[in-house]
Amino acid sequence: MIIAMCGYDGKMGSKIYEFLRKKESLFEFVLINQSTNDVFTKIKNVDVVVDFTNRDFAYNLALFCAKNKIPFVSGTTALTNNELDKINQEFINNSTGAYIIPNFSKGINIIKKTIPLLKIYDDIYIEETHNISKLDSPSGTSIQLKENFNKDIKIFSKRKKHYKAIHKIVCYDSYEEFIIIHKVINKFAYGDFVLKAINTVNSFIGLKKELI
Repeated sequence: MIIAMCGYDGKMGSKIYEFLRKKESLFEFVLINQSTNDVFTKIKNVDVVVDFTNRDFAYNLALFCAKNKIPFVSGTTALTNNELDKINQEFINNSTGAYIIPNFSKGINIIKKTIPLLKIYDDIYIEETHNISKLDSPSGTSIQLKENFNKDIKIFSKRKKHYKAIHKIVCYDSYEEFIIIHKVINKFAYGDFVLKAINTVNSFIGLKKELI
């Protein structure tokens, strides 16, 4: 399988690239970053595009992949709902599959599945902490968690030195407090589900924003 690894030299992309090289010896890689010339020419004949870049680059990349029937797997955040809807429609029109998931960690994907149970609480907030180098605030993961609740929930964002990703959901009432905390200790935490996405993106048509 030939994979176009877009953003292979970034903070997240480099870890995913390293993980995939260690995990799957049968993959061949076409390496793309934002200074690569003729990106669309170089990815036109790959089997899957894996993207960890930025929202503008990822948006144009996704539309190109859809129009050229190239399966697409992305962890890039900050795409708007309108942009995601347009991407979804393009992939449907071209009978091709795509994943755009703000967080590929197992824990966050499990938390998404528990949200229907957490809705029994009237009072809920989300707190997320990331390294000061993270540009978007609140994080794409927090925004998606909030959307899954489908109610007005406050998100508190913190940016600190030497912090890795931490997401906390706090549910409470007059008598108790229930807290879910997810911490990423190493960015390899995202690797297994990226690999799963690569191996399953050909099994459906359109855009999926969840893996489980």
